[in-house]
Amino acid sequence: MKDKSYNANGFTTLLAVTVFVIFLNLLIPLLRTYFDTSLITLMELILFILQPILFILAVIFVIRNFNRNCLVAIIPLCIIIVGFFLWITAHRTLVGPRINHYFFKTQRLQVVNQVKLNTLQFHLDSTKQFKYISLPAKYKNATTTKQIAVSENNNNLMVYFYMYRSLIGQEGYIYSARDIPPKDGEFGWDYVSEKKLGKNWYWVVFD
Repeated sequence: MKDKSYNANGFTTLLAVTVFVIFLNLLIPLLRTYFDTSLITLMELILFILQPILFILAVIFVIRNFNRNCLVAIIPLCIIIVGFFLWITAHRTLVGPRINHYFFKTQRLQVVNQVKLNTLQFHLDSTKQFKYISLPAKYKNATTTKQIAVSENNNNLMVYFYMYRSLIGQEGYIYSARDIPPKDGEFGWDYVSEKKLGKNWYWVVFD
């Protein structure tokens, strides 16, 4: 009889941890709307690492217990799969940008302060709409292109930190002094989608 029963303790533990992780995944986007703390980003990183581990454990649990109790064995795996798709929907592909923002936000704020003090030199090819600035070597982690764009429309300073640029699109961080999200056509591109990372900060994708 003992061999025909599933591991009840293992099932309870795995199910409890899975539900807890999914709950945190769904709660974090809400918390980020109101709080811009390093702790939230650290929690996201831990959950990002923990989820694949839980998935592997759930698969092992299914393999070991499938013939004993089919329905019970697949419950943790089903919950993890559903939770994973909910997590993808909530975060899209912003895990990398959020982690980068966590480590290099201070450096970008230093650049913003330099822009406000007008101590950085603009490029000659700057336009009326926005100005280009090449950053000193000490700010090499603020942007992958070593260049930023500055816009001052409607009394709102925006600093765009390029992270990816090509002929068909670009991505990066935008600092908005008045915490106003960028609009279509901002920085010379026709379409923009943005995700708020915290007060004054946005991750933007121009297509």
